[in-house]
Amino acid sequence: MDQDVLKIQPATLEELQKLGAGGSLYAILDACDAPSVPGKVRELGEDRAMSLYQGTAAEEQWAIAPYLARVDADLLAWIKARLWPEPWGIFAVSRYDLAALSRHFRRFLLVQAPNGEPWYFRYYDPRVLATFLPVCSAAEIRFLFGPVFAYGVHRPEEENVILMRERDRPAETAEVGWPVVRTPLFPLREPHLPPLQGLTESVFEHKLAAHLRKNNPEPVEGLPDEVLLKRIRAGIARARAWGFTYESTIAGFVALMFDFGPGFDTQARIREALLDRAIPPESRLDHLDERTSEDDWREAAAIGASHAWPDA
Repeated sequence: MDQDVLKIQPATLEELQKLGAGGSLYAILDACDAPSVPGKVRELGEDRAMSLYQGTAAEEQWAIAPYLARVDADLLAWIKARLWPEPWGIFAVSRYDLAALSRHFRRFLLVQAPNGEPWYFRYYDPRVLATFLPVCSAAEIRFLFGPVFAYGVHRPEEENVILMRERDRPAETAEVGWPVVRTPLFPLREPHLPPLQGLTESVFEHKLAAHLRKNNPEPVEGLPDEVLLKRIRAGIARARAWGFTYESTIAGFVALMFDFGPGFDTQARIREALLDRAIPPESRLDHLDERTSEDDWREAAAIGASHAWPDA
């Protein structure tokens, strides 16, 4: 990071209450591991809170979505009482309204990985933001802050919140003239990656579980969430062993494991196609149909069923 770009200082809950009373305190509440969040958002109403997901994603992923909410004393007390011990989300200090801030925060739900692949970005996880911002350049900081004067994160064992803001951006002029425009995906660099490892994996697993339950319900029917997630993790590991890196390719492979059994890929013709070095790894699933027959898939289902999932 460019030297002295960020100013980091502690803030007490009383100081946050004052920001809330002035109408400039917001929070992004992460429902992924906090099932009480969607209900609280419905209670607050659309003028106080909204999902950062839109359209179909908002409908299908409501249980694990991030929600932007304007914070007053009551909501701050609820966060402290119900969410504080967990990495529940982040605070944001801004004079902009809910709609403008939601447009800004939606920009970063997807980012571009160094290999060009779009990634889901859990910047609203305090463990990510606290380690991600310090490795950003001055230009990146200015873009990520946009209409936000300060971001706030907390550590579960502490009462205080850590506020991070641009050092040379005074509060009275921080948001004047900020342009609300569409931009390309934020590009990640190699120094950005360490804070994201492991945390992005968790949200991918949950999203894949929700996708399977909605779009491929028969193979996962009756599976408890913890069993389904364990099998998904095993499937992701197996997909990566084949050289798959894109989330879309991994998701397709895992879905085939549920459809045909965890050992479907040991069938001779399927294995041959997955090993074909003349085709890039991320494209090999797309060529399976032209390389295999219905008999091959019937055999794959028989073979796959003979292989046990790790929880069996």
